[in-house]
Amino acid sequence: MKRYNIVLVAIIFCSSIVLPVVSYAEMTTQVDSSKKVNKSEDAVSEDVVEEDVKSQQTVDSEHKDLEEGIVEESDGEPITKTEEKIYYSREENFLIAERMGMLRSSAPSEFINSVAVHASNVAQRNGLFTSIMIAQAALESGYGTSQLSQAPNYNLFGVKGSYNGNSVLMWTKEWDGTKFIDVQANFKRYPSFEQSFADNARVIVDGPVWNPDYYAKVKNAKTYQEAAQALTGTYATDPNYGDKLINIIENYGLAQYDTLKIVIGDESFTNIANANNALNQVTSKYSVWAQVTKGGDKVPFYTLTTGGFVGWSNVMRNLNKFRDETGWWAQTVPTNQSIDYLRVVSGGFYGKELATSALEDFQKNTGWWAQLHHLGNNIYRIETGEVSGTNNLAPGLDFFKSKNWWYAVETTGNKEPIYAIQTGEFSGSANLLKGSSYMENNNWWFQSNVSKYVDSYQVETGGFYGYDLPNRIASEIQSLYGYKTKIELNK
Repeated sequence: MKRYNIVLVAIIFCSSIVLPVVSYAEMTTQVDSSKKVNKSEDAVSEDVVEEDVKSQQTVDSEHKDLEEGIVEESDGEPITKTEEKIYYSREENFLIAERMGMLRSSAPSEFINSVAVHASNVAQRNGLFTSIMIAQAALESGYGTSQLSQAPNYNLFGVKGSYNGNSVLMWTKEWDGTKFIDVQANFKRYPSFEQSFADNARVIVDGPVWNPDYYAKVKNAKTYQEAAQALTGTYATDPNYGDKLINIIENYGLAQYDTLKIVIGDESFTNIANANNALNQVTSKYSVWAQVTKGGDKVPFYTLTTGGFVGWSNVMRNLNKFRDETGWWAQTVPTNQSIDYLRVVSGGFYGKELATSALEDFQKNTGWWAQLHHLGNNIYRIETGEVSGTNNLAPGLDFFKSKNWWYAVETTGNKEPIYAIQTGEFSGSANLLKGSSYMENNNWWFQSNVSKYVDSYQVETGGFYGYDLPNRIASEIQSLYGYKTKIELNK
């Protein structure tokens, strides 16, 4: 009875970083030429599984035969073999490899353990997430099952070209504008996994020549989730690329490889003495290394300035009210505005006796101060005192109108200065809201201005592996001392 063994020569996972097309992996199988191969991809894998069951080979011996490439002969005669190229996406290839028994259940963990130290070295040097680099390598290489990712190629990311003049020629699929076609292409061959990770990190950090900031969102990401989503649509066209990376990270606990730090009081310490006090509080309670550093951006200081109040007594009354009710320091400031002093004048009265009687009547009914002014020829008129603003003219005008006296409004030549209330300098949106709310409630017009920018300080702890410990410590610091805290990648 003839025995037929199907030998899996290679599974190649190829993915170009530069081109916006998704590459496909080549899987080459060897079959008996006396039997016409005309089966679908699923049928091929199902027949192999069925043949494995029939032969009752153990999984371990099957792995050994596949790895060593053993081809048995039939009745002493060599089997004539032909090649059939079958292409799969990286996800399909990984699943098929599992179904065919190529992957042991421990394969993903073994792959992660084999590359973690290299990914960590490169990620820390470049300020990237180790978890993201491992997840990408796992996804692009099918957890190290692709021939391209294995020795002597060590190409984890399916990068085309050559590395220091070294490359390997492999089949792949490329989009010609209308359909996928079979082509052979050179892929980079690296001396080790670390060079493969370093080359991929260079692409992220430097960006393509036509846009160095192409991966800015990846480089500036504060969490691995943010970095993963930033790779979607940039590094890969797959709309689910980021979700796939996050699933790998969470399924295999890759966040443990990320070195994180706690940042305390960013933009809240505008005095280095306050930052040093926070440093002493944290280091005396927790056995962590920490230091005071400058914040990212300078912190703006604000002032609030009201609209104008006419007259010194008016502005002082409102200034004292503001100080008493808010507890804020504030001052009066002159504006470049002023208002004319006005007076109301009557028509002429003939004779001083008649004019004096009219003046007394006016003062009695209005309470205003006024005087007579002799125009000559025994003609007198009433002139009121100065008032600021047309709104204050009403009592005098109303009296003149009630008497049907002729009258006029004149400027005196004097001006009443207009004053504003201005707060002291403060930082932070909470203070800005406090001051502006008071002014809005009093129907004051106001505006905020940046008075200056000052350096901010923060306390940074040393590195932690994983999220649980730094998250716990950060929460305790915020609860105990009221400092704002956040977790960042330790770059």
